Amino acid sequence: ILKYTLIEIVKEFGLYSSIVKPLIQVHDELLFEIEASKLEQTVKKIKTIMQSSSKLLVPLIVDVRAGKSWGDLETYDVA
Repeated sequence: ILKYTLIEIVKEFGLYSSIVKPLIQVHDELLFEIEASKLEQTVKKIKTIMQSSSKLLVPLIVDVRAGKSWGDLETYDVA
């Protein structure tokens, strides 16, 4: 599911986007570098893609965290 989702995200933003760069996949998590001025709108798009990329009988729950570094990540609420 994550690999298909990542493909959809790259299709949306482009492989060499200056706004969002996929960095790493760790188990069931994806880590992105996102331009600070575009954070909210980009996170909304990524969350929508992740929640709708696979049609399952149960909903896919996506939690978002943001921060300057991996160790500083805090919950980021997206409407």
